[in-house]
Amino acid sequence: MKNKKAYTALELAKFIEGDLTGDPERIISGVSSVENPVENTVVFAENDKFLKKAEKLNADLVITKKEVEAKLDLIKVANPRLAYAKISSLFSKIPFPEKGKAKSSQIADSVQIEENVFIGENTVISENVRLGAGVKIAAGVYVGENVKIGENTLIYPNTVIEKDSIIGDRVIIHSGSVIGADGFGYVQNGKKQEKIAQLGSVLIEDEVEIGANTTIDRGTTKATVIGKGTKIDNLVQIGHNVKIGENCLIVAQVGIAGSVQVEDNVTVAGQAGIVDHKSVAEDSIIAAKSLVTKDLKSGEFYSGNPAQKHSQELRKQAAVRKTPKLIKKVKKLENEINKIKKEMDR
Repeated sequence: MKNKKAYTALELAKFIEGDLTGDPERIISGVSSVENPVENTVVFAENDKFLKKAEKLNADLVITKKEVEAKLDLIKVANPRLAYAKISSLFSKIPFPEKGKAKSSQIADSVQIEENVFIGENTVISENVRLGAGVKIAAGVYVGENVKIGENTLIYPNTVIEKDSIIGDRVIIHSGSVIGADGFGYVQNGKKQEKIAQLGSVLIEDEVEIGANTTIDRGTTKATVIGKGTKIDNLVQIGHNVKIGENCLIVAQVGIAGSVQVEDNVTVAGQAGIVDHKSVAEDSIIAAKSLVTKDLKSGEFYSGNPAQKHSQELRKQAAVRKTPKLIKKVKKLENEINKIKKEMDR
């Protein structure tokens, strides 16, 4: 469905394959919060608590579960959160002109530019770059030599994309990110650290989103790879030669050291770390602030420092919580033993 200013309730119901109860011609021009529903908008109520709020505040249209009933216009779906996400995208405006080149931008003569590309103020596009159709590049972006950027990719202000990087279609890179910085590679020579040249690149596959101020280092001799559909939060560090699979979630302040292999559908929660040359198998979940120091098997939930299966970590934490009581018991026993010794010495 093409983005437009307003839709009927029936159009929205068909778009998310939901069952509409209420006025099919009701006009909806945006989305709003169930705590503060705005006139002519749709809200999201995935549980009874939020549905009661929507009913009390007389929301115009509510996305909710299939099995509920309420005196409101409803679109009933199997997964309300997913349906709301799809509808919200209809009202999301891309903050760039459709096409054009700012006068202050510096574009090398060898750059290949397809149709409907926008290049913002003070942007630098180096030699032999290729920009696919519909690419939008905001102000202050630097694009190095031989970079390839796929169709309908959005690059926000002050991003740096270093030489030889390859960016897929429909990628979003938020402000301040650095793609293709040198990997952290050194070898000790006596008391001096000798730099290992980082001659590889970065490959970002289709439909990846990269948060603000995230850094993805180039490989030493090969590419650092971010798989299709993976979403990376703000302030994430991904080291050289890392390979991340498809549809992963990497949350804020995660640090992934060099040559780590992360398979498909892995979630790494905030401030977790993975040490170099380790592998994380598919469908794993790593809890916040965990430190991965060994290879992880598929389909498990890991937590702790060092990271282990969450059930083991919970048992460890339970034991630690008992420590103060055990210390008191030991001291009590020591005192009793000392009393017995004194009586025996008399």
